[in-house]
Amino acid sequence: MRTFISICLFLDFFFLGLSAKMPSVNELTLEEKVGQLLMVHFHGEQADPHVRSYILDLHIGGVIYYRGYNGLTSPQQVQSLSAELQTLAGEQRQPIPLLIAIDHEGGVVNHLTKGFTQFPGNGAVGKIGDCALAEQCAYAMGQELKGVGINTNFAPVIDVNNNKQNPIIGIRSFGDDPQAVAALGKAMLAGFRQAAILATLKHFPGHGDVTVDSHESLPVVQKDRQTLDQMELYPFRHLLPCADAVMTAHLLVPALDAKNTVTFSQAAITHLLRDEMAYEGLMITDSLIMQGALDQSNGVVDAAVKSFIAGHDILLLGGRQLIADNKELEVTPAEIQEIHRTLVEMVKTGLLSEVRLNQSVAKILKIKESYQLKCGEEVVKEDLAQTVNTPAHKRLAQKIADASVEIVSSLPHRKLNLGTQKILCIAPAFCSENLFESVINRLTSNSFFYKGLNPTIDDIAAAATAASAADLCVLCTYKSWRNPMQAELAAALLKKGIPTVVLMLGDAWDQTAFAASPLVICTYSPAPCALNAAAALIEKEFHEAL
Repeated sequence: MRTFISICLFLDFFFLGLSAKMPSVNELTLEEKVGQLLMVHFHGEQADPHVRSYILDLHIGGVIYYRGYNGLTSPQQVQSLSAELQTLAGEQRQPIPLLIAIDHEGGVVNHLTKGFTQFPGNGAVGKIGDCALAEQCAYAMGQELKGVGINTNFAPVIDVNNNKQNPIIGIRSFGDDPQAVAALGKAMLAGFRQAAILATLKHFPGHGDVTVDSHESLPVVQKDRQTLDQMELYPFRHLLPCADAVMTAHLLVPALDAKNTVTFSQAAITHLLRDEMAYEGLMITDSLIMQGALDQSNGVVDAAVKSFIAGHDILLLGGRQLIADNKELEVTPAEIQEIHRTLVEMVKTGLLSEVRLNQSVAKILKIKESYQLKCGEEVVKEDLAQTVNTPAHKRLAQKIADASVEIVSSLPHRKLNLGTQKILCIAPAFCSENLFESVINRLTSNSFFYKGLNPTIDDIAAAATAASAADLCVLCTYKSWRNPMQAELAAALLKKGIPTVVLMLGDAWDQTAFAASPLVICTYSPAPCALNAAAALIEKEFHEAL
């Protein structure tokens, strides 16, 4: 019955989509065609002068939201911003709706936190392994996106995370089994499609077996083609027939192309993805401001040109570098204008084929038509009370969290009356907001947060001093295998004889570092609902009413 309903919903959505008309490629000027290739970011909770110019002058095809740039302070603010942008799109000579995108994976990658349901993410979903639950999760997430005018989601991640030293994927993946990843990814694709959200498989050809973050440098995947087919490419090969968009990765994969990063590789994008794997949907770059792309280009303009030549349809020009000395490095308005101007001139002079340009633009327009995207006076705001942060969605998120959170090790320990004892929570500052929104905040008496993920010697000393007055400590860890001072902090607390519960907010691969703790819990997610589930386990294990 579930499959029948899903098919009916899809067919209903598909045939309705046939009535949403876009201009044809032949009706567009060269400048309008090139604009459709560009997806950009901008600053402001409302449309700033730059994005107005991008839409009205450069005819861009899409925008991407980031919490650090666009506020995303409430569903109402996001909905108003989306409506404003689509209204601007309707003022063009040829009104073409925007793809409005976001990275909304759930769990650790989540730009929508204020007033939205926070789902645990792929790591938790993968731990459960229930495809029906995965589809329900994606459908609920998609409903919330659609309610605020976001029509494109850069999810699900279908990387097979088969390297425990992977610094960037981890719990963003469903796990290390390619068949399970494919099955859960397919379920989430179906859920997003039912919600009329353009979902995006990422990161082709697979970002799971790396030890370098492509935001920081160019990772290399040293595997032969047969191994790639059995592992990294397996989920993509099985899901491409039902996918409308794929995001590629900044990776060097010698088995595919010994010289060029995948982003700039015709062998990987055109010959493998399009020709050999027969993929006909949209091909989208990862952000071209990432160092993995810049390592093999002379800046973002050159990266954009190389990406288009390789076979991409959409060039993602969003975000900023958050590493080393490049904390403020982002694509500037001048560079976006230069990218547009350069591509136009290259087509005019024959350096780029207009036939090839038309093929990409036709795909983009077809997708916008099939997903019934609206702009101008056709934009209608949905009733947020019916779609965003509903009781049903919150129950679903908590159900997933409760089913995935687990005790990974336990030692004999003394029971406490948690209602009368002093309990201190110690955690990296990045998860403070989620902790305050969770039951952990009501369970604990006080909190101590440190910057970054690797506490300093001074942080450890200060935390130990604060813990001296506590009857129980709750120590939150994240990627402790890469940040060994987290284990040093746990050791310092236990050395003082303070009972310390360890909450691993990522995966459980390095649980042995906390073997001396009386209780180690893995949440597979830093989301508030996962922390709620952990709090329930702490109460079950430690609480004893007097």
